[in-house]
Amino acid sequence: MKKPDYHIIDPLIEPLVKAFITEFGSHSSMK
Repeated sequence: MKKPDYHIIDPLIEPLVKAFITEFGSHSSMK
């Protein structure tokens, strides 16, 4: 069962997830 959609979405969501984690970590650090 291959999922080509994942291969297309992965590179798009990766930077979003990274930015979200970075921002979340920044807020956590400030606390």
